[in-house]
Order: sequence, then structure tokens, then C-alpha cells
Amino acid sequence: MKYNIEAPFTISDDDRSSIESKLESLEKFNLGITSADIFFKEDDGTNPGDIHSQVRLYLPGPDIFAESFNQQAIVAFNNTFDAVKRQVVKLNDKRNDHRSEIKEMI
Repeated sequence: MKYNIEAPFTISDDDRSSIESKLESLEKFNLGITSADIFFKEDDGTNPGDIHSQVRLYLPGPDIFAESFNQQAIVAFNNTFDAVKRQVVKLNDKRNDHRSEIKEMI
């Protein structure tokens, strides 16, 4: 899986490796995730002083996307990752359900 991390501030190597290891943990679901975009924005006008975190996973079928806000970048990412992981688990459950119509589309 390829990672694209963009931020208007410097992300430490420890935080970068933490982000990558969390995203790599999603590969165990075998959904065919090809790449992930992680974006951080500062003070985009909706929540002054907060950092906006966005994660988009590219896989066959619809992309998975989530976002969150927090004062700290890594906390915002963790909240976003939790939302992405819930979506991944839900999609995996649908694909593994023998009565699901999604399995026929693949």
C-alpha cells in the first residue's frame, strides 16, 4: 500500500511511522486497498484552532473516507482512523456474508 501524507506542518518520524503502521493493520482484511491519502489542515475556518484530519482509502469499488477535528494532529488522526476502521470492518463483513449482493459485484 502506498501512503501520501500531506500537512502544512512538520510531522515527526515517530508520528509518521505510527500512522503507517495503523494503516498497514488494515491489510489483514484483504480488501485490496491500493493506497491511502492522509491530509492535515490547520484552521480551515469551521473550527478555529483545530487541526482537520482526513483519510481516504482507495480500493476496488467505492473509496472509504473519514475526517475529524482536534487540537492535536495525532489525536485527530486517531479519531479519523477509528472511523475508517469501522467502515473497513463493515465492508469486510458485507463481503463475507454469503447472502450479500456486494459479493456478486466483485
